[in-house]
Amino acid sequence: MKKRKKHLISVIFVLLFLYIFCYAAGKTVSTLLGQRKSRETFAELNATVNAVRQQVSSEPQTSSSAETAEEEENRIIIPEETAPAVNEDGILLQYAGIYEQNPDTAGWLYIDGTSISYPVMYTPYNPEYYLRRGFDEKHSENGVPFIGEGYSEGGYHTIIYGHNMKDGSMFAPLLSYADPEFWLDHAYIGYDTLYAPGEYEVLAAFYSKAYYQSDTGVFRYYQYTDLSDETTFYEYLNNVYASALYDTGVTAVYGDTLLTLSTCSYHDENGRFVVVAKKIH
Repeated sequence: MKKRKKHLISVIFVLLFLYIFCYAAGKTVSTLLGQRKSRETFAELNATVNAVRQQVSSEPQTSSSAETAEEEENRIIIPEETAPAVNEDGILLQYAGIYEQNPDTAGWLYIDGTSISYPVMYTPYNPEYYLRRGFDEKHSENGVPFIGEGYSEGGYHTIIYGHNMKDGSMFAPLLSYADPEFWLDHAYIGYDTLYAPGEYEVLAAFYSKAYYQSDTGVFRYYQYTDLSDETTFYEYLNNVYASALYDTGVTAVYGDTLLTLSTCSYHDENGRFVVVAKKIH
């Protein structure tokens, strides 16, 4: 009887071990497949954007007036900023296609020399909708970078959130800004809305966290979603300066548009890593 009981217990332990092993293996495979699908999706979106961008940049510029060849040759050309190519709705041509695929698209974020080149989503009715969803709106651990809760058009500030994935994708490269040498080589960030290109210069990088409501005397950077008020603007800016890991020498004044990028960091419970930049073009 005792032997039978011991045998039964052994079988239960073996079955339990096999269940845990299979579950863990299944989760690992599912995660790897999900990451591969995410990479493929974003690679396709990048290809779509870059193809249109190259096509637009290679189109010859034609004169708006009916000049003769001689007049055009002798005309004094005054350099001026070329207006970006847009469709009938005012959307930049390179993003019109992906907007048609998913109208939650708000823009495109890219940092040259890194793997960051992603669409940015905005769903005011459910700000974290893309936290665990892919561009196709299906479940994805990678998610898609998104504009957070409280965004105010005309508020001079956009906060974009993205995951820090172990495979180095999504916003993982942001943590490299902890090194000033990395900042020197990646001092500029591109964030284009659907309607206008934008270039930003990195102002500061710092570690933070998602604080509990009971925490006092702390800088909750994620609550400064609207900087249209001058006092609030400088309150945010001074806290950013105080939190910065190093001095970039870049300053901002009221009326500048700021961009804040946020991702998870494991230096502390609920840790975050933050990069703040100001718009220069």
